Amino acid sequence: SLERAQHLLEINRKRYQKGLVSSVDLLETESAVAEREKTLISAESNLRKAEDELKLITNLVDDPQIWNAKLELIDKPELKVEKVNLVDALENAFEFRPDYHSAKIDLKNRDIKIKVAKNALFPTVDLIGSFGLNGLGKDYQEAIDKVDSDYKDWSVGVKFSMPWGGGDRAKYDQKKLEKAQALIAFKRLEQNIILKVRDKVREVEIQFRQIKAAKLAKEKETQNYEAQKERYAAGQVSTHDMLDYQDKLAQAELDYIKALIDYNVAIINIERVQGLTLAKND
Repeated sequence: SLERAQHLLEINRKRYQKGLVSSVDLLETESAVAEREKTLISAESNLRKAEDELKLITNLVDDPQIWNAKLELIDKPELKVEKVNLVDALENAFEFRPDYHSAKIDLKNRDIKIKVAKNALFPTVDLIGSFGLNGLGKDYQEAIDKVDSDYKDWSVGVKFSMPWGGGDRAKYDQKKLEKAQALIAFKRLEQNIILKVRDKVREVEIQFRQIKAAKLAKEKETQNYEAQKERYAAGQVSTHDMLDYQDKLAQAELDYIKALIDYNVAIINIERVQGLTLAKND
């Protein structure tokens, strides 16, 4: 955008010297160049800020002196059409999402706790036995040295326990209620997963359509700008209008790049809600 304005400024300066344009046209072009230089400086500032944020969240830089290193991207946003099927996406989500598997394990653990609590309601009969060898002495070491099979100590018995009162019954009921609550939460998690997957699949489809629309708009604005350049050379278009056409073309180009980025982000999001981020990135 800045280069287009600078090129137009060069043309207007030559025309001004020949008396073909007014000083107002020249001043308007110079103002547009200055304004676009400011925009470029602001964009560069945002770029440096984004670099620092990337260095911070990825722990790329440990040495403070390397913080001034410039990051160079090895790729650019491009259109890689990926077919996203809702049914397949849901199957992947229920297969790979760790929170879903964790919830399933939690339900199994609660079943075990219910069984343990239920067993506590029944009477128990335990066989108890112990056996030991003793040693006699003035101190511990002497007693250890004199451990003998003649000094045996053993016992055998039976222990019978009967649950009394409602404490164990209350614990059993509590575990069943906790399982019911966990089951409701599990069903809610399933519904949330379905909702999120549907939303991200829809987002991919919408962003793909946005790319097609933005690409067509950019092509049309490019064609229009080239046509207006010819009209400007013939003196049929004013400097003010020409700058407007440049702004429209620059905006169309930005919209297309943003559409590409949004589409790639949508692909990343659908992988995330399916639990495929780690698997896809090895």
